[in-house]
Amino acid sequence: MAVGVLALVAGTPTPPPSDVGGAVVAATPATPSTGSTSSPPTSSPPASTPTTTRAPTPSASPEASADGSARRPPTSADQVAFIEVGSVGIRTAVDARGLSADGTISPPRGTVMWFRGYGRVMPGLVGTSVVAGHVAIDGSPDVFAHLPEVRTGQRVRVGYKDGEVLDLRVVRTKIVDKSALQTDADVWGANSSSRRVVLITCDDAYGFRSDGHRVANFVAVAEVV
Repeated sequence: MAVGVLALVAGTPTPPPSDVGGAVVAATPATPSTGSTSSPPTSSPPASTPTTTRAPTPSASPEASADGSARRPPTSADQVAFIEVGSVGIRTAVDARGLSADGTISPPRGTVMWFRGYGRVMPGLVGTSVVAGHVAIDGSPDVFAHLPEVRTGQRVRVGYKDGEVLDLRVVRTKIVDKSALQTDADVWGANSSSRRVVLITCDDAYGFRSDGHRVANFVAVAEVV
């Protein structure tokens, strides 16, 4: 069984299966975006699932640079070079990926990904970017092993291949049961006003399931402030 970072069950009116191995997030966005790497849902969410509105396609609005001039972040999916959280020693390449064959958001061992689909955007654009990595695989620490040590106010940097670097600050962190993260507004809600990067991995806080995988996720929400 693949070890997934996010188990993303699209268009399924029932909760995600409990045996999705190692999923950092069990996520069922209420409304997918056009161009998702998965098939569009064919049914609406259950009545008990909070409804979210699909975020409009974000535009690359200019950001003021240090000298007061305006610049635009790259918009091509292959232009993100790295994600850095210096306070916990993370600096890693990040790749754009969609759902894996088993329906999970699951970067390969030793890598970090930003998720393409369900209205999520490239890191740095207006909207919400979901960046996922493993805390551990088969008992060995992985790239996001120290992500749960991140605290509010610490800096997150997104680097681009053209040399530009975008600074964000962690505005909140939380530990969330994987099933609850399916409708978490920070991760899957509409966002047309801020540049948000949500960093996600597994967390030990709620213990382990019978299959050995963690019950909870650690989530760090960073925005340009």
